[in-house]
Amino acid sequence: MIVNFIRFINNNKKIIFKKKTNKNVLIVDRKKFGTALYSILIASALNKKKLLNVKVLTAQDSKSNYIKFYKSFGINDFVYSFNFKNKFDEINIITQSLFYFVKFFFIIFFKSFDWFIENFNLKGIKIGDLVYDTFISNEHNFIKPKKNLFFFKIIFLTIYKVLKILKLIKKDKVKYIIVGTANYANYDALCIRVGLKFNIKILEAGYFHNNNALIEYKKNHIKYGLRHIFFDNKQKLKLNKLKISEKKLDRFIKNRFSNKIKLYHTNNLDVKLANKSKNFYSKEKFLSKFSNENFDKIVIFAPHAFSDAPHGGGYELHFRDFYEYFTETINQIKKSPNNVLWIIRPHPLSKKYGEKNIVENYLKTFQNRNIILCPKNITTQNLIQICDTVITMKGTIGLEFASSGKKPITCGYPPYSNFGITLNSYSKNDFFLKLKNINKLNFKLTKREKLLAKKILFYMETMIPYREMKRSQFFQNFVLPLNSNESDLNWRRLENKFKSEIDFNRDKFYIDCLNKL
Repeated sequence: MIVNFIRFINNNKKIIFKKKTNKNVLIVDRKKFGTALYSILIASALNKKKLLNVKVLTAQDSKSNYIKFYKSFGINDFVYSFNFKNKFDEINIITQSLFYFVKFFFIIFFKSFDWFIENFNLKGIKIGDLVYDTFISNEHNFIKPKKNLFFFKIIFLTIYKVLKILKLIKKDKVKYIIVGTANYANYDALCIRVGLKFNIKILEAGYFHNNNALIEYKKNHIKYGLRHIFFDNKQKLKLNKLKISEKKLDRFIKNRFSNKIKLYHTNNLDVKLANKSKNFYSKEKFLSKFSNENFDKIVIFAPHAFSDAPHGGGYELHFRDFYEYFTETINQIKKSPNNVLWIIRPHPLSKKYGEKNIVENYLKTFQNRNIILCPKNITTQNLIQICDTVITMKGTIGLEFASSGKKPITCGYPPYSNFGITLNSYSKNDFFLKLKNINKLNFKLTKREKLLAKKILFYMETMIPYREMKRSQFFQNFVLPLNSNESDLNWRRLENKFKSEIDFNRDKFYIDCLNKL
């Protein structure tokens, strides 16, 4: 990213201008150019309409290309991590960080991880879950986690970031914060927590293939997840207004399993990998080939990707993380009735997360006739036909089962819970009790409940749950490539388009922000 990137920033025109005010919009830099572009357009609309100045909070070096990118749009006010240009402020924040770190060190050291995740906060701002998610995202720390140097380093840096954000929003009278993600102990997620405490509006651009959205964070989004329908009145209203025939729903489900439509909630790659096999097994053939015994019930257990921000979809979990959920569930399954066959299916993207064979190796540590590893050459559709139910914490596979008329057992708050189409478990003991009595439970949904499940699946995968915004006529197709690939070829394409037609002041997404903010 050299020649064409430089040409772009040299030819770019300013759309953000200094205003005579001490009130500000804060952009939190995520180190992704596509995300930054959306954030800049939202901030530009607020700059023009609300007459607010624009700042960028970043962990980047002042000479980085990201800073040059922001400057090309007219932003010249940056707040850097560990910036000693203002030595007094920086030393003051570091000193306070050391004070709080020492204050909490021994409490954290002797308390459990469960306590830390649930209770650790700074000045009333919950941060323990974000620190823990960051900790287990590295080196498989979710397996027998230990409070090592790396763990306490994250705590110190998180304390520092929170104090910096608190000072910033108070000093600069921040009225809006624009973020790019809600996960891990980075500036984005921490700004959301701090902003919500002080009733600052938190915005994020959502881009769904050919459509855009504007997300405004509420407290329930942090507690239960952005996509949880039941605890979001706007989403619930959208779902209730949805009128669609069962025939269209069935066609949608067929196309979804065939990976013929772009999905808004589930990763298309997940669906592709989970349904790529051409094999088909009847229940009898499956048992004959993989078990050699007959069982009254067959249940699939589909663990999550262990390091993928377990608290990012809502901090209300009944387990420490996805790995503890997996291991403790397996230990309970071992005690379950002998007439139930359990199929354990690793996450389709476990290899991508560097978690290949973790499930397989754990299952090798014991032998149990009614627990088997899921064969690789079987599709999700086939498993739904074979199995009586599925157990999951937050997985969409639970909704797939419900759409086929089979009630899943859930633990926690998946986006589709609380609608009567799941057997909800709101505590670990409640969940384990269901597993213990699984052979006595009824998993058959009524026709009305099955239709509702299909409708919820359609809503989650095809409808934007947030404030809908117009797509950009200029750069929509460049956003994902700019986020994932910093090749100069993408900048050449954008620069060529820029020369011929791009004017960000005429961009439809930008104009929509002006009208709706």
